[in-house]
This record gives sequence, structure tokens and C-alpha cells, in this order.
Amino acid sequence: MRAAYEGRRRRAGAGQQSGKVVSVSGPRTREGPAVVLLHGQPGSAADWELVLPHLGGLRLLVPDRPGYDGTPAGGFAHNAAALLRRLDGAGIERAVLVGHSWGGGVALRAALDAPSRIAALFLLGSVGSLLAVSRTDRMLAMRGVGSGSARFMARTGRRMAPMVAATSGSRLDAPQRATLAATLGMWSLTGAWGAFATEQRALVQEGPGIARRLREVQAPSVVTMGGRDAVVPPEAQRDLATRLPRAELRYLDGGHLLILEAPAQVAAAVHRAVELGT
Repeated sequence: MRAAYEGRRRRAGAGQQSGKVVSVSGPRTREGPAVVLLHGQPGSAADWELVLPHLGGLRLLVPDRPGYDGTPAGGFAHNAAALLRRLDGAGIERAVLVGHSWGGGVALRAALDAPSRIAALFLLGSVGSLLAVSRTDRMLAMRGVGSGSARFMARTGRRMAPMVAATSGSRLDAPQRATLAATLGMWSLTGAWGAFATEQRALVQEGPGIARRLREVQAPSVVTMGGRDAVVPPEAQRDLATRLPRAELRYLDGGHLLILEAPAQVAAAVHRAVELGT
């Protein structure tokens, strides 16, 4: 399993920096800001595996976020600060931030903390609206509940793929289900579930502060939602697009796992965000 994980990480990009950041692209054919892909909760850079082949010509950074890269987990502010340090280390002045689910909250916080550094946002099934925090989220943020759930998921790993797909509202074909199962297995191997409880508490504690400041986000944004998303419901994503000053809303027929269900359409929306930020 470990060998399979490493192989999938290598296929996620052409090279790595310090084993944590994957730099992906062929010959650079497009001028403009770099694009950073921020995975959800839990996750890894390899979550973008099906999307990457559709992003040729872009300068990409695909990091494992804090908690999934061997460094301590933290909330949105912690993740945004780590992201900005990573941009500094890569010599990137401005970037388009692509955030899936919880990663969208990181992108929003970075846009609030360093507006001059963020050229545009692409938010996919993203948190950020007050409507994105459900009763279940609040329960999982309780000490003991979230960590217990994380331990259970870590033990069951790839066997949870059918349940994860169903509860996300996603309809996956056999290859997509296999990708999800392998991803869940990787999360267990890397200890990714250990960051789950920390980030769940941050969603409840820090999320409302981000939601109250959405009007301050200066970057143009593309908000893309799955019409069957059962994790971050469509009404939350419509609310997010309404409250962001420079946002356009896109609809895809899918659930929360659009990076698996509709990778080509997700990539097309990434390209649209790059156009807005260039």
C-alpha cells in the first residue's frame, strides 16, 4: 500500500519540493499567475489526480496542507499563513487559489490576509458561507466526537468509499470509485484523519469570522457547486457567490466530489479563474 501511495503521489506531478509541494506543468504556454490547488478535509495533493491532466500550460503548485504534510494541523488562519510562506519560498508574488471544500476556506482567508497576493479565487464545493456549517459539523467539532469519528475512518480506510460517495451526493463510476478508495487508503497511511478534528473545530470557530468578511474579498471569484452536493449544500454555495463582491456562480451536475465526477469541467472552471486573474 505504501508503494502504491508513493506511486500515486509521483503521478500527481512532475516533481516535488521538500516532499511537500508538487510543481506540475509541461512547457509553460500561458503567462500569468501561478495556480495553487488546495485540497479539502482530509486530503492530499493526490486528490487532484484526475483534474491535473486537464490543466496543461498552467504553472501549478499542489501542496499537502498543514496536518497532511508532516507539520501540525491548524485552522484557516494557520493554513493561510503556511500558504503565504510557501508562495514566498517558491518565489510566487501572485497566485490564483483553487480551494475544494475546506480548502476553499483557506483560499478565502488568504485573500483576506494578503489581498495583493491573490489574483483570483476558484471555490469548489467550498465552505465560507454561514449556511455551510451544519448541525452535523457542530457535533463533529465537539471534543471526543470528531476525534472518535476520525479514528473510525482511519481504521476502515478504503472500505468506506461507497459510504463516502453516497453521503457526498456523488455518483461515481467504477474507475472513480477505485480512485476514491485508493485516496481513502492513503489518508489512513499518512495519518490525515488526525487533522480532521482540528479542522472541524476551526470550521465552527473560525468559519463565521470569514463569512462576516466576505464583502472585503477583492479578488474575482468563480464559485462552482454540485447540484447534488450533500456536504456543502447548494444554497450555501449560492449564498457564498452572492456575498462575494466579484463572483460568478457555475453549476455542475454532481455531488461534493466533483474533482472525481467531473474533472474536465472542474479544470475548465480553473482556466476561467485564471482568465479573471490575468
